[in-house]
Amino acid sequence: MTTAKLPIPYKTHAGRQCIDQKAIQVKRTRKEERNNPFKHGDPHPTHEAVFNIYHPYCGTQQWKTKEWLDNKRKWNNERKKFRRKNDPEWAKAQDVKENQAKRDKMGEEAYLADMRKRSKADYKNNPEPYALRASKYQKRIRDMYEKLPDNLKEEVDEIYATRRQLNEAAVGAGMYGKGFNGAKRYAFAVDHVMPLKPSKIKFKGKWRRPYMGLHTPWNLQILEAAENISKSNKVLPSEC
Repeated sequence: MTTAKLPIPYKTHAGRQCIDQKAIQVKRTRKEERNNPFKHGDPHPTHEAVFNIYHPYCGTQQWKTKEWLDNKRKWNNERKKFRRKNDPEWAKAQDVKENQAKRDKMGEEAYLADMRKRSKADYKNNPEPYALRASKYQKRIRDMYEKLPDNLKEEVDEIYATRRQLNEAAVGAGMYGKGFNGAKRYAFAVDHVMPLKPSKIKFKGKWRRPYMGLHTPWNLQILEAAENISKSNKVLPSEC
């Protein structure tokens, strides 16, 4: 049986009513505050209040009503949506920041598994953007290939022929790779050592691509399908 919590005490300050923060301070030792501090949105143990922040100057606990916190979150979400719509660069930087925080919290393997699950569901519901992106990528590869001299075209063809032979041998032995969405695929793939479209990094306040790979023989290598997917558009330390 849960006990009912006490109502929030109020006081009049400078002609307006506000929460009496001193009356609802939770008594804790310094060790407790250091090892297990209150987090934003935590409920008050005895009163109908939720934790907001620690005061930036004196360090006292600042408590608010649940309605105030919900309205604050709603206002922050609306402000973020407005800025995302009008500031694409900020939106991209925010996505990178949020994804990195999620990756650090979940761990690398759990994060990649969650990304695969979301990507599979998103592809099933809306496959058109994925198909368009893949067609643009393939067109770029074809354009690079057409500009190569004949001797380099032959070397590229040899690499793809070797990949085809390895896959035929792997299929004969019952070996298959695992695709990004978990489906069966060929065991080997041709990878670009320097990705054609690498991840962006922040340089002098702007997000830029530090390098651009080419579709040339010296930039191609054959990898196992799983290794190729995990590599994605990054450069491995052994390849630097």
